[in-house]
Amino acid sequence: MTRLEDDVYSFGLILVETMLGSSIAAKMEATLRDELASLSKKEARARLMNPVVSATGSQESISTVISIANKCICPGIMELTIF
Repeated sequence: MTRLEDDVYSFGLILVETMLGSSIAAKMEATLRDELASLSKKEARARLMNPVVSATGSQESISTVISIANKCICPGIMELTIF
């Protein structure tokens, strides 16, 4: 049986992979954190995010998912400002 922390981390990876539209399993954790942090900038969202997610999701919903994913993947960082 896996630990709860492992499940939460995996859920965060699934959220980010859904938003970015590509496999992130092979990326290093530091790179993943950098990409997640950069999603707070509108230009980075346009460049990194899955176009379907960008086109169909409201900015509020996308910001919420980014915040949840950040908390799952980077539990030591309490909040990333997303606008």
